[in-house]
Amino acid sequence: MSVTLTTRASKELARKIEELAKKEQVDKSTIIRKLLKEAVERKSLEDAIEQYRKGKLSLWKAARNAGVSLWEMIDILAKEGVYFDYDREALREDLEPLRRKEIGSGK
Repeated sequence: MSVTLTTRASKELARKIEELAKKEQVDKSTIIRKLLKEAVERKSLEDAIEQYRKGKLSLWKAARNAGVSLWEMIDILAKEGVYFDYDREALREDLEPLRRKEIGSGK
């Protein structure tokens, strides 16, 4: 289900959106949705990286918050030059949801 969002934009931004829409041969609404989606995904990733860097998120939680796989997150952190600090406690924390799921399923 979609919702309608409204916002104001500068004339310059509106002109650039129109140019992009023409270039990609789509309507303005389509290009705005595409750009908004990309911006939200990028911001989510940036926030997850920063929270991981500060030690506020485990690797697994950072990946989940960013909407990427664990392996993608590892690759992203390496490309960003983020120190990869993964010890036994972090592994325990990342495996806890799996353990709870296994217990909850009666296995």
